[in-house]
Amino acid sequence: MKNKNRASQLTKRNGARHLTYLIKIEFKGAESMDEKILDLIEKMYAEMKQGFKQVNEEMQNGFKEVNEKIYAIEKQQNLIYEEVARTREDMTEARADLRLVKIATVENSKDIEKLKLIK
Repeated sequence: MKNKNRASQLTKRNGARHLTYLIKIEFKGAESMDEKILDLIEKMYAEMKQGFKQVNEEMQNGFKEVNEKIYAIEKQQNLIYEEVARTREDMTEARADLRLVKIATVENSKDIEKLKLIK
């Protein structure tokens, strides 16, 4: 059993290069070479499947984190857009007020000139 675990670790770390070592250990006292090859392939498939599952889970977690960050950025962006819209409204109102002040100033200037002429 110890040799099988060692062989499995070597296979995981170093891949196909150590597959022959794994096969040699597994075949000592084997009933049938075909059965042992099938067992090895099934073990390798199960390990690969588990590895893919872990990678998929990590990717999903990563996507979730990215989506949460994007949502936070979009939320801030929406707040900024709202603030810009309010600022534009304020500027439009200020311009309208300035126009009224200019009109009032011109009218006052005319009234002052009229009063000067009357004196």
